[in-house]
Amino acid sequence: MPIKPTINTVGHRFYEKASMFLTQNPYIRFRSNPYTDPLIENWQLIRDQYFLACEVEGQRDSQGWLTNNRGNKVNGVTRNFGEVLYSGKIKTVSLMLRNCITDARERAAMNMHDKEEMRWYPMRCNTMPWLFEYTKANLDNISGVTFNTALPGTKLNHHWGLDENYIRIHLCLEHAGGCVFNIEGWEHQWETGELFGFDDAHVLHGTKHTGTVPRSILIVDLHKNAIRSYSESWPCRGYRPDKESWNTILEACNSVKQV
Repeated sequence: MPIKPTINTVGHRFYEKASMFLTQNPYIRFRSNPYTDPLIENWQLIRDQYFLACEVEGQRDSQGWLTNNRGNKVNGVTRNFGEVLYSGKIKTVSLMLRNCITDARERAAMNMHDKEEMRWYPMRCNTMPWLFEYTKANLDNISGVTFNTALPGTKLNHHWGLDENYIRIHLCLEHAGGCVFNIEGWEHQWETGELFGFDDAHVLHGTKHTGTVPRSILIVDLHKNAIRSYSESWPCRGYRPDKESWNTILEACNSVKQV
């Protein structure tokens, strides 16, 4: 199991009040390291094996569009703002997930018991052998490996992630014009082959896709203690702001700063 981080709580409340808004670009870039370098160097292989897995499972047609309803991201009213998590269609295909990065609604959809610490998907391990070996090699510091495809017209409403111990990594496998990621007003459009991270549990983030083709990414949750020393910057609050400030932060998401 990964080593749990030590969180400094001295002056926590004062710092929280003084730092309601992000003043630093929250998209984390990394120096050369053993965790993200292999993903960047093998992004095309990862993409091809993911697409093959979708075809084997009957979830991708000959034009590259994902089909049927299997693998849809679990939707429902969030505990954040009382709105549905997303509109449109988002497909998720997981290789491995730990219990800690799923909520009760997701666990119910997967028939995942609370005592089931980790869930592997054996057929996908066979059709995506490179990613399977990468995940096994780094298992102590990974909580989830999941593909996410947003189809045109999708909107993923702003929300907070679940586990504060991990940095969420996005590796873009196919970009789409008009599909943007927004972290508290810091907006970025994925580029194919690009990798970045962000503090999933402690920043408010969402996606809007106004383009015409699917956008696919690989999501890897890496333990903060493993990846922090390789980051070019560390724009992480270290906490989730007080709930009474959430609506104010949500409004700030409309004041777009291009990244």
